[in-house]
Amino acid sequence: MTALMAAMTLVSPALGATALNTYPTFLGKVGDFYVVVGTGGTDAKGIASDIAGAIDIAANLAQLSYKDTTISGTTTSGLTGTERKISIPTASGGGAIAGSTANNLPITVKNFHFSGLMTGQYEYRGTKQNYHEEVVLNDTDPNFKLTHSVSSPINGSLKMRVDNRALKYQYVFDSTIASADFSAPSANTTTYTNPLKVKVMGKEFSIVAVPSTTSFIALVGDVKTLSDGESMKTGDLTFKVVQSFSSTTAKIEVTDPSGNVVKSGINTGSTESVSYGGSTYNYRVLSSGATASGVSGYGQVLAGKGDIEKTFDGADISTVTEFGSNWKISGLFNTNGRITSGDKITVEYQPASLTDADRYFVAGGIFKGPNNYFEIKYAGFTPDKFAKVTIEPVSGITVYSNTSTTGYSSSLTTCCGGASSLNGLKVSSDVSGTIVNGSSGYDEMYILFNGTGDATTWGNAQAGWYLAYKDKATGRITNADQRTAGSTNWPQWPANLSSSNSPVNITLSYGGPGATSTFYLFGNFSNQTVFQNVTISSGVTAGSAQVTIAFQNTTIGSTSSAPSFRLGTTTAKDDANDVRATIEATPGQDVSGQEGTLVTDGGVLVYTVKSNVNSDKVVLGIPPETVYGLMQFGKIGASTTTTGGTVKEVVAVTTAVAKLDNEVSSTDKTTKHLILVGSSAVNKITAEAYGVTYPTYGSQWTKDKSLPIAENKAVIDVLDGKFATGKQVVVVAGWRAEDTRLASSVLQSYATKLSSINASRVEVAGETLATATVMAK
Repeated sequence: MTALMAAMTLVSPALGATALNTYPTFLGKVGDFYVVVGTGGTDAKGIASDIAGAIDIAANLAQLSYKDTTISGTTTSGLTGTERKISIPTASGGGAIAGSTANNLPITVKNFHFSGLMTGQYEYRGTKQNYHEEVVLNDTDPNFKLTHSVSSPINGSLKMRVDNRALKYQYVFDSTIASADFSAPSANTTTYTNPLKVKVMGKEFSIVAVPSTTSFIALVGDVKTLSDGESMKTGDLTFKVVQSFSSTTAKIEVTDPSGNVVKSGINTGSTESVSYGGSTYNYRVLSSGATASGVSGYGQVLAGKGDIEKTFDGADISTVTEFGSNWKISGLFNTNGRITSGDKITVEYQPASLTDADRYFVAGGIFKGPNNYFEIKYAGFTPDKFAKVTIEPVSGITVYSNTSTTGYSSSLTTCCGGASSLNGLKVSSDVSGTIVNGSSGYDEMYILFNGTGDATTWGNAQAGWYLAYKDKATGRITNADQRTAGSTNWPQWPANLSSSNSPVNITLSYGGPGATSTFYLFGNFSNQTVFQNVTISSGVTAGSAQVTIAFQNTTIGSTSSAPSFRLGTTTAKDDANDVRATIEATPGQDVSGQEGTLVTDGGVLVYTVKSNVNSDKVVLGIPPETVYGLMQFGKIGASTTTTGGTVKEVVAVTTAVAKLDNEVSSTDKTTKHLILVGSSAVNKITAEAYGVTYPTYGSQWTKDKSLPIAENKAVIDVLDGKFATGKQVVVVAGWRAEDTRLASSVLQSYATKLSSINASRVEVAGETLATATVMAK
C-alpha cells in the first residue's frame, strides 16, 4: 500500500505559483517531461496500481506530442454554379462568352452546371410528367460578349456586354400529355376545369390553352373553387360566392378589408372589374354548379389585381410583374392545342431600350435573371495579380562598375564619356525580380546615356550608353552592359533578335527568369528626336507589340549634354500617341487619353493611362501567366476567406515519456518537468522533492505534522522550480494505493476536474472518479 505522504501547511498559492487549471499546458510537449513511478514498497498490488495510474497519466499526455505547422490562408468562392476562363478578345467587336470550347460558358446551361435549374416532374390529372429548366446563352449575336475596345464607354477596360436577346430561360416539357387529357386546339377552347399548372422560375402558370405554336394562354390571377357562402382573398379585396347557378353563373360579392361591400351582382363568366385603393381588380366565374337536393352549390372563381388571364406570345405585353418588363414570355410548341415532348415555355431578355450603364458590366458586376432566379457575373481577371512596372525618365544618375568599390572605375569613365550625371529611363517593379537581364532578375534597371554624340546626328552617331541595375544590398546603380560611341551593336528594335542588331536586353517576367509569361522591352534610338520607341512586346517581332511608348529627346542641338527624355512632345501632358496599344486585333491604337486601366490583347495592363501620362510615366501590369476574364453563372454569394497561421499537428509518440524513480538522472531533474506518482514511502524522487529521506512513512514525517494526508485521501501538488528554475514537479500521491490511483484519474480528467481550480495543490477524496471531490488546499 502506498503509505502516508508528507503533511503540508494550508496556504493560498504563492504569487506566481503554477495553478492546476493550467495543466497540462505548462508541461510543454512530449520530450519536455517524464512521468516517474516509484519502485519502493512490498505490496505488489499497490505497485501495480501506481504503475497503472502512471500509464493513465502518460497516455493522456500523448496529446502533447505535436509539431507546429504553418498553414496558408484560403479563399473559397461563394459561387453555386459554374465558371469559365474566357480568353481576352483579340478580334474586333469583342469575343463570345458562350460557346462550344472548354474556355466558354456552355451555350445551354442545365442542372448539372447550376443546381438551381430544376430537373423533375409535375403532375397533371394524376399522371406525373417530366420537365427540366435551362438557360440558353447567345453565342452568335454580338450582344453577349466580353470586350475591351477603346471606344466609349468601354475605354479599353475588359467588360461584359449584355444586350437585347442575349439570353433566354426555357421550361422544357420532356413528356407528351395524352390528347384525351389536354387538348385545346384554339383560343376559344380552354381547359378551365383542368388547367395545366407548372412553375416557371418559381412563378406558377395555369395553362388553359395553346392557340398556336408560339403562344399559350394562362391564368395569372388566383383560382379557387368555393362552395356557396365561402370566400377567397386576393390583394386587399375578398370575393365571396353568395349563390351559384349552372354553367358559369354565380352571384359574387366583393368586400374591402373593413367588410364593406364594394360590388355585388351576377357574373355570367365574363370578366368584370372593380377599382379599389388605386388598383383595378378583375374577376370572373370559370365554372359553377347550382344547389341541388343534398348537394351544395359551388363556383370556381378567378380573381386578381390587373390581368387575370393572358396570352403569352412574346409581344411587349407578354410579361408578368415577378419577372419584370424586360423579360418577354412566349411558347415553342410542336402542335396547336397540345403539350408534347420538347415543347417549351420561353422567357427571353428583350428590353425595350438600354443605356450603356445597363448594358455594360465592369469586373464584379452581376446581371440578374428574372425573379433573381440566376445570375451572371464578370468576376475580373484571372490570375488577378500583376507586377506593376513603371517606366519613367530620370536624370543625374551615377553608374558604378561593381557593388564593392567606393566609386566608379576608370574603365567606365574612358568607355563612354563618363559614368556620372547620366540621363535616361528607369524601369522599376513592385514585384522583386520582375525586370530580367540575362539570368538575373531585378527590381530596378536603367537605360542611361552620355553626351558624346554629334548634335545633328545623335542616334546615327551611336553615342555611348549603359544598361544598369540597382543593387538592393548597397543601393548602388551598377553597370550590367555598355556600348561605346560608334559601336555597331546598337540597341535598335529589329525585326527579330539577331546578333548583329540586338535590342536593349530587358525582359519583363513576373516571378523572374524562367517565368511562364514573358514580355520583351525594346528600345530604338535610331532617330535623334524620338526614343523610337519603348515597346513592350509578347514576342520578338514588331507584330507582337502590346504597348508602344513615345519618349522624346529634349536635348537636341547639344554636343555636350546627355540625352534627356520626356514622354511625348509636351512634358506632363497627354499628347496624341504618347501611348499606343494593341486592342482587339488593331495595333497602335492611341490610348493616351484613356481615364481608366486598359488591357491589351496579350494581357498587359496599362494603369490609369491619362493620369500617369500626365506625370510623364507609364505603369504597366505584367501577369504571371496567360490572362483570362473569369465568368460565373449560377448564384453568386460572398466568398469566404480564412487567415493563415500556426496550428498544432499531432504526431506519433516516438520517445520515452515514463521512467522509474531509479532511472531519473540529475540532468533529467534540471531539464525536464516531472510528474511523480507515489508518495515518499515508495518514490525516491518524491522524497527528494519534499526534502525527506527515502523511504519516509507517515509516522516518520517531521516537516509539518499539523496537516498530514488525511486517511483515505490523496493530493495533487505542483512544486515550482523544485530542481531547476522554470521546471515544475507534479506530485500525485495518496494514503492508499487506491487513493493514488484515484488522484491519477483526476489528473487524467483535468478538463472537468481541475479546470476551475486556481490553486497549486488539491486534496482528492472518494471511491470512484464519478464521486470524487477535489478541494484546493
